[in-house]
Amino acid sequence: MSWNLRRSLSCCIRICELLGCLSAVAMASAGGVSQRYGNLPLRFERKLGQAAPGARFVIRTQGAELSLDSGGFTLATATGTAAAPLRTRFVGGRTNVALTGEDQQGDSHYFSGDPTRRHTNIETYGRVRYGGVYAGVDIVCHGSQGHFEYDFVVAPGVDPGIIRLAFDGTASIRLDPAGDLVLEAGQGEVRHRKPLLYQELAGARRPIAGRYVLDSSNQIGFEVGSYDPAATLIIDPVLSYSTYLGWSEFTEGNGIAVDATGCAYIVGDTWLSDKPAGGNSAVFVTKLNAAGTGVLFTSFLSGSSRDVGNAVTLDANGNVYITGFTLSPDFPTTSGAFQRQPGG
Repeated sequence: MSWNLRRSLSCCIRICELLGCLSAVAMASAGGVSQRYGNLPLRFERKLGQAAPGARFVIRTQGAELSLDSGGFTLATATGTAAAPLRTRFVGGRTNVALTGEDQQGDSHYFSGDPTRRHTNIETYGRVRYGGVYAGVDIVCHGSQGHFEYDFVVAPGVDPGIIRLAFDGTASIRLDPAGDLVLEAGQGEVRHRKPLLYQELAGARRPIAGRYVLDSSNQIGFEVGSYDPAATLIIDPVLSYSTYLGWSEFTEGNGIAVDATGCAYIVGDTWLSDKPAGGNSAVFVTKLNAAGTGVLFTSFLSGSSRDVGNAVTLDANGNVYITGFTLSPDFPTTSGAFQRQPGG
């Protein structure tokens, strides 16, 4: 794939063509594509310098970032949402846990005006496994936009009572009447939905009764009903953070194009946690498969200030053309670009 970023008369002509293209594509496809995009599985990027120090994998989602390290995971939001990072820790777990990506997806690419922040061909996965957080207990992470699941996979004969969770960065912790775990933080909240517990027995899923237990030190464990200790037990909490985010304006899809195979390309702007101070958005381009069930690649383009992608179109050779604007004096360009810095 090649990038063709031009600020010229031909670009203006292309915008006019694009408006006509998008009017047809967007009316027929935008609603469906946008809906599918919002329901896509989470993508776990292997950490290659684009995430917080110590993170092994990172998820970039609706206005937020989830960083996974050996001791737990941290949820951070876009600047301006009045919400501090929230950290979930595995109390008493191993500190040298191996994190392994499973179900490999497409790649991610970061093109920055700062050469030290450029990263390409970053592997992404549909799941991440924490191997042996506790003796006989793995954690398998997966989910969709706004929802992050972390399944405790308890081996036969292992006591699930060894699992303990603690939370940093929250003002209060409570259990509501529905059995959800509610973490209050700033002007929002994060909910860990009432856990689903089950076993696979004789080819069928058997539900198991269970709930969170909050102790006097504000740590969380699990109460588990009657189950077969000779079979694997799954404890499946779901972290729901959409209320916490308020669906931040820091992720917007502004343009859509569809190629001859039915793959959709979405362009817009989003927040990146590692942008320099004052740089509150970056351009993203995401390619979805024809079924709308997976991401084939996502590329981010950013400088030190505000960068926005407004529209996208394609040519017969598979090149992707995007339009938008930048306020960054160091927006990434090539040596042959028509204009290498903003002109006002």
